[in-house]
Amino acid sequence: PLNGILFGSILAALGCASFGLHIKNGLPIWLGCAVAILIKMIVRNDFTIVVDRDLSMLVAFVFASGLAPICGKYGFLYGIAGGFIHMTVAPQTLALQGGFDLYNNGIACGFEASVLAVCAEILKNKTIVKYETPKEIIELNTIRTKRRIKALVVGMGPSGLFNAYILNKAGIDVTLIDKGDCVEERVKKVNNFFETGILDESSNIQFGEGGAGTFSDGKLGTNVDSPYIRFIFEKLVEFGANKDILYDAKPHVGTDVLRKVIVNLRKHLIANGVNVMFNTELVDFDSSSAKLISKGEEVLEYFDYLVLAVGHSATKVYELLKEKEVELEPKNFAVGVRIEHLQSKINEVQYHGVYQNLGAADYKLVAHVNGRSLYTFCMCPGGYVVNASSEEGCLVTNGMSNVARDSNNANSALLVNVNVADYYHGDVLDGVRFLKKYESLCYNKYGNFIAPVQLVKDFLNDTASTKLGDVIPSIKPGYHLGTISDVLPPFVSETLKEGLKILDKKLYGFADDFAVMTAIETRSSAPIQIKRTKDLSTSIHNVYAIGEGSGYAGGITTSAIDGIKVALQILKKVEEN
Repeated sequence: PLNGILFGSILAALGCASFGLHIKNGLPIWLGCAVAILIKMIVRNDFTIVVDRDLSMLVAFVFASGLAPICGKYGFLYGIAGGFIHMTVAPQTLALQGGFDLYNNGIACGFEASVLAVCAEILKNKTIVKYETPKEIIELNTIRTKRRIKALVVGMGPSGLFNAYILNKAGIDVTLIDKGDCVEERVKKVNNFFETGILDESSNIQFGEGGAGTFSDGKLGTNVDSPYIRFIFEKLVEFGANKDILYDAKPHVGTDVLRKVIVNLRKHLIANGVNVMFNTELVDFDSSSAKLISKGEEVLEYFDYLVLAVGHSATKVYELLKEKEVELEPKNFAVGVRIEHLQSKINEVQYHGVYQNLGAADYKLVAHVNGRSLYTFCMCPGGYVVNASSEEGCLVTNGMSNVARDSNNANSALLVNVNVADYYHGDVLDGVRFLKKYESLCYNKYGNFIAPVQLVKDFLNDTASTKLGDVIPSIKPGYHLGTISDVLPPFVSETLKEGLKILDKKLYGFADDFAVMTAIETRSSAPIQIKRTKDLSTSIHNVYAIGEGSGYAGGITTSAIDGIKVALQILKKVEEN
């Protein structure tokens, strides 16, 4: 009978004929298919073809011709291989298309063509290009200085750690400080905060060894193209990260593993002569010295180069730089909430019901509403919403996952862009004050770092939540059901309401009635950019700002890249002088 499958097959055949399917590039593919079919018949000991039973096999045979361009370009053997592989792969992708025996062949052909083309090109060229460490890093040990050069690096996030690593490797005398604790003590204080609500303002999810990324999913993805990415990943593996980050399309370390990596990196730096100081805060500096408060005592540290690798929560450093008349500029950022769903529901939607052994599914969504953007950020599959507060009287959220991503909930930041015009009144610190205003509202709603929580259905209907559904909020030390619009900027709340409906059409169930929204997320990026000159310094020639706090980087990988770039620039200046 003339049905959809047959009609589609006729159209496909006509289309392929128009674009070059002929006996020379089609026959080898069908020969490969025939071999696969014959083997299947031998295995099942049945050489008959029954349409109802073997429909998938017959449809795959017809649509295997989609590989004709591969056969035409690379030859007869690739056609046979393609046909044989297609008869194996196409039936396995059937479930991904809801059981519809048609589109799965397109997915299969695309995947097979990609693999066959890469293999053919490698064999044709008879060479595989191997990654090589950038020359400027290999030659670090050859740098010669006329005198002892000292660098003070402030902050032990990814940018500070990699900046110190490069400078130390080149022979620079490096002192590396952080206002917070080492990872081991920091974890204890964060856990104590989760249990008791008692916050240590110097050592928390924002401050301390490893930076804010220590309590995250440990994502390494970036849109930045840099020769230093592979070097960074290899160093992370050397210090304890899983090797899969070297080839995974969406690499992540996991908060539990990242903590071990940071400890090993610190031990390496100390063993190679870096002076590491915890519980040490920068309070003032001039052109050659810095005043530090280390464990309650004032210390004067001399330097040739000062590198500020502070995070975007270091408001005291912004205030100090303003006082020193360092050139600063307000920038756009984002504000929103954390949204939690059952991870099983995200898996069901993303994997179309077939997700055994595939791991926790993720997502990345965006919607445009009345000139604003609503987007997901730092999505944590199988993770936790965490109370990332760093200051008494202010409440902030974030998300994290262990490497296994095995908790019940999936969570993500759901952010709305905030433009400079939304908050700027002439003072470069206006963005800091804007964020603090809403963080304070969030804290004061229930006090004691109890986070406001509301169900999506209630948020959309402007009613207070009084009862949870199947999603249990994961934030500690606690949460309170109610409303969240009153602790958000009005334009953020309005954009969330309209945008959630759009995102629900892109990912079915995203605006599920019982999905949970926790306020407030404000620390996705810095509200200030510390302006750079051509040689990457600030307006003070021997003072540099790197990483997320500088306003030039975001995330673990780009921050580490930034730290390396600035370290190499400092070394260039050292050699020139």
